[in-house]
Amino acid sequence: KILRISVQGAIMGEGGGFPFGGGSIGAASIREFLKSARQDPSVKGILLEVDSPGGSVTECEYIVHEMDLFRAELKKSGRTIPIVAHFGDMAASGGYYISAKTDWIVANRSTTTGSIGVIMSFLNFAGLAKEHGVSEVVIKSGKMKNLLSRFKESVPEETAILEVLVKEMHGRFLEVISEGRLGKGGLTREKLEELADGRVYSATQAKELGLVDEIGFA
Repeated sequence: KILRISVQGAIMGEGGGFPFGGGSIGAASIREFLKSARQDPSVKGILLEVDSPGGSVTECEYIVHEMDLFRAELKKSGRTIPIVAHFGDMAASGGYYISAKTDWIVANRSTTTGSIGVIMSFLNFAGLAKEHGVSEVVIKSGKMKNLLSRFKESVPEETAILEVLVKEMHGRFLEVISEGRLGKGGLTREKLEELADGRVYSATQAKELGLVDEIGFA
C-alpha cells in the first residue's frame, strides 16, 4: 500500500492563525495518518501531496515533529517507510517547510515553491484614528503589553522586539531545510541562506537550486 496524505490550503490547527502567510489539515490529522501507517505492515510508502501557501509556524513545526517521531518509531521496529512529497500548484513557505525533510521531493512543472521566510504584519490606524478623533483607552501592566497597537504610531523599540522573534523563527526554518536538504543537488548552507530571502521559485529553478529532487508526476 501507498498511503496518500493530502495537504491542501493553509496549514492550521483547529483554531489556528497563519504567520507564515497562508486550514485544511493540521498535525493532529497527520499524526493519525502516520499512526495507521506504522501499524499496517502492508504500507510501503507515503505520498505527501502538498498544495499550500503556508500556515501556522507552530502547526508546521508540529508536523515536522510528527514525521521525525514516525521515523524514530519505525527505526525501533526495524522498518523504513519512505516519504515522498509531491507539489501541486504551490508549496510555498510552510508548505515547503513540512516537505523539506521528506526523502524525495517531486514538483509539478508548473509548481511555485520556495518563499523561505517568515512574515509578521499588521495594519496601523493611528493616522486615521487621529483624523476622526478616535482614541484607544489602554490599561496595562507593562509598557510593552500593547505592543504595536493599531491605534498608536509604532516605535523602533517595539519593532525591534518582533524582529528578533521573526529572525529566530526564520533560523528554525533554515535548520529544518538544512536537516533535510543539505548535500542534495549541491545545496550548501551558504547557498541556502542566499535563497531564503522570501522569494518564490519555479519548479525548474527549484530543481537547479537543490530545493526539489525531480520534476514530474507522482
